[in-house]
Amino acid sequence: VCPAGLKYNWRDEARKWRDDYACTVVKGSADVRFPNVGEMLIVSYTTLPEFLEEPKPPVARPKNNAEFEANHRAIEQFYSEMRLRHPELVECIVVIDEAHKVKGMDTDMGKKTRTLTNICKRVIALTGTPLLNRQMDLWGVLTNCNLARRAFGDADGKWAFANFKRSMGGYKE
Repeated sequence: VCPAGLKYNWRDEARKWRDDYACTVVKGSADVRFPNVGEMLIVSYTTLPEFLEEPKPPVARPKNNAEFEANHRAIEQFYSEMRLRHPELVECIVVIDEAHKVKGMDTDMGKKTRTLTNICKRVIALTGTPLLNRQMDLWGVLTNCNLARRAFGDADGKWAFANFKRSMGGYKE
């Protein structure tokens, strides 16, 4: 997944470095499909399909742990259903180029990327652009690329946000 202007660069580099894979560039939303075995499918952020967008959470603005847990369960249920509906994605490795572009937790691009990275086997996120504004921008990139628990969680992947907040010098207010 990359910005639209880089799709053909990715194709050219993929052909140079991994000529054992077929390499297909998805031109528009109407052409979106799942990759075949032995194929690299290059899509832009804008061509990610609508079905990847997460449903609205049960509680719009959770105020306590029970409400956070209800939202978390609903999203995990959605990811489980997506894995069942799209088993061909479960074995895919997703490369997210210019990952800083998915820092927004509530943007369509962020939500679609988050769903895709939660369905697929492995995620590689690439960016050379520093996140200068806020620590939460980094949290957004890590969460949307399904890397937050891996980077900041404990052995079970829990407490990621608490660990992130502590490492960034955050406090409750």
